[in-house]
Formats: sequence, C-alpha cells, structure tokens
Amino acid sequence: MDFESNWHALILGAGFSAPFGLPVMRQFMGKARRLYFANHGENPKLDECYEAMFCFEDQCQAASRYFNRDWENIEELYTQADLRRLMFREQPAEDLCRRIAWAIWDVYRQWSPKQHPPIHDLLTFASSDGLNPAIITTNYDVLCEIGKNVSMRPHEHPKPSEQGWRYYYPGFCMPWNSEAHELSEDERLILLNHRTSNNKQIFPIIKLHGSVNWFQKEPKGPYVALTSVGDTQGMVFGVNEKQFRVDAFDSPAIVPPMLGKASGNAAIAAQWKAAVKVLSRARRVTVIGYSFPQTDAFMLRLLSEGLKDNADLEQFCVIDKRPFEEWAPLLSRFFTPVARDQKLLFIHSTTLFLLNYIRESGLAERRPPVEGGIGLKHYYIQ
Repeated sequence: MDFESNWHALILGAGFSAPFGLPVMRQFMGKARRLYFANHGENPKLDECYEAMFCFEDQCQAASRYFNRDWENIEELYTQADLRRLMFREQPAEDLCRRIAWAIWDVYRQWSPKQHPPIHDLLTFASSDGLNPAIITTNYDVLCEIGKNVSMRPHEHPKPSEQGWRYYYPGFCMPWNSEAHELSEDERLILLNHRTSNNKQIFPIIKLHGSVNWFQKEPKGPYVALTSVGDTQGMVFGVNEKQFRVDAFDSPAIVPPMLGKASGNAAIAAQWKAAVKVLSRARRVTVIGYSFPQTDAFMLRLLSEGLKDNADLEQFCVIDKRPFEEWAPLLSRFFTPVARDQKLLFIHSTTLFLLNYIRESGLAERRPPVEGGIGLKHYYIQ
C-alpha cells in the first residue's frame, strides 16, 4: 500500500454543476413543480412521491410562524423530514423520506446537457506534479462520470481517447467489471495503483450524499451502483429513461445533508471514510462551487478530521463565483491566521471561466496574488 501524501482532493459543490443545467438546492422545488406537471400520469409511483413532498412543504410553511426557513430549499425540507424519521422511528416518517428521495432522484436524473462537462481537463490539471486526483462531492448528479473523458483542450494535447480516465466508487466493486455492483466487504477504498496497463488512469468519485445511480433493492439491504461501461454520450446510466423501472428498487441512495449521514448506512459511511483518507494524504485541496451552507455542518468536521494529522498539505484553494469580499469573513472564521497566511488561496471565478482557464493554461503559471484584508492571497479569473 502507498501511504505517500500524493493526492489532490477536488471538493465539488452544487455551484460546480449549476452551469451545466442542474438546479442548485434553493431552485429545486420550482424545478420539481414544473417536472411534476409536465410528466403527470406517466409514472403513478413518482407522482405519489412528488405529491407527498409538496404536501410536507405545505405543512412546514404553515408551521413557520416563528422562524424564517427557506422551504423552497430541498436541503431544508429533506432535513426536516429526516428529523421526523429520527424522532419517531415509525413507518410514515420512513415513507416520507423515501418519497422525497425518489422526487429528488427524478429531478436530478432528467438531465440532458447542452455542453458536456470537460472533467478530463479538470482531472489532468489536478494530476499535475504527479498527484492523484480524487473527486469529493456533495452532488447527487453524475456529471463527473459523464465528463471524465470530455476535453476542450487544443489538438496538440493528448486526445481523451489516448489517455482516458476510469472512476470507481469507494465501497463498491470496480464499475467496469459488471453493470451492477453490490457493496464490497473489503475496504479497498482508495489505496490503488492509479495507472493501468492500457494507459487509463483511475480516480475515486466520493459522493457524500449518495448518487442518482445508486439504489437499494430492499429496505436495509445493500446498495447497488448502476453504471454504463464506456458511456461518454450523456446517458445517465439508463436512469434518465422514462421507462426506467423505479418499482425494481426500494429507494435511491439520496441522503439528507445533515442528520441522515449519522444513520450508519454502509454505502454512505464508505464515502466519508474514503474522503477522510484522501484528505489525510492530500498535498492540495481545491474547493469549487461549494458554499459551506448551514444545512451541511458536517463538511467542516470532515475537513477537520481529514486534515488534522496532514503535515504535507501545501495549498487549500477555494474557487467560487462570489467575490472575495463576501468570502473573507467566512474564511477568516474557518482558518487560523497561520493557515490563512501559508496555505490558503482564494480564486474568484465561475465554473465555466475556470474550466476555460484550465484548458488554456492549466493554472500552472499563477498570477502574483493580491493581498486581502485578512492576509488572504486571492486573485480573479475573468
């Protein structure tokens, strides 16, 4: 096993996927209503799931006489339903969470991108200096799986077909072996040989909140991950097809951003364990499009656990479309003065500008940083 600190952890939030047509959490309910009315009657099971979610939102709105809560944000709504599940431990509360999970699944699986995301370029950037890229994401979508071999690089660079990428999910068998994979009992999480004989590179996709292509066949049973070998054409592994048999599974692996992660689910636990292992051996951490929302208090704890014994971390970079002035108070609260001075870098950029910049320069030649009000190095890509 290789215990060298040679990882580049890419932490991707909803802001990374949003430019490719996937709704951010605060836009979810509006998107869900449009899909419900557009597809009503095609799948009675999904109609029932949407209706249960809308009914629960109405109940939450009616009860909000004392506190300001954004019930249009699906993270708020789903976490509230999960609180009921943990309190009552009764079948109606379990059923509500399962129906909300199916509604979330249906929204995020119906994605046909106008532009395929050039994840190949992002992985190539992250693997510079001999580092191994690892994607850690809070997103349910399969944007990274679809775009792993999509590139916008000029012709003089290697084509994606010449140096492709293969992914795997920690805790699952390798996805190129078969079409459905039960949870593996061994813990091969991330300690792998990252180059195969056919010049394919292997990287983990660590999905902290689950994925639209992970399912549970029966209550409390193991999860399976549906994959489509060699698929780079935008198909979401069959789950985006209208004839997909939702009745073949009990529930998708879509967990709430807070309380549900403490449920002890083996598939989700494997993701968090893998994330900690990657962070503990990361030389670089790059956060793209993740806003550290109040609904996900676990991320800071994850970072603390993963980085607490990491003496080899060279850089912690935050890239976001919000300007530095909005981030400065947050980063000042998160990081110590020494970390801000020696490790932290902030880059103001949208996802699309960032990917275009990586395509052109690879972020290899960094501009002289501008000193911020709290000693933070930051610069702008625009």
